[in-house]
Amino acid sequence: MSIELKPLDSKYYETELVLTFEHLRDPIYIRLAGMPTGYPSEREVENGWEPEDGMNHVEDELVYQVALSIKGYLEC
Repeated sequence: MSIELKPLDSKYYETELVLTFEHLRDPIYIRLAGMPTGYPSEREVENGWEPEDGMNHVEDELVYQVALSIKGYLEC
């Protein structure tokens, strides 16, 4: 199995993990969405997010951290 955290594409609604298995034809997608903290992820900031942009269509930092945790757990 391989697992990939998909990069952000411009304005983004969700954080996406893609799981690929050798014995399956199609990948499995895990999509996370929400704005529990109201703070943009570090990836959003690196992509040029500015406070005046607001939080509309932005990946939340906690959602990003949850995705990283899921990825790390599945890679073990």
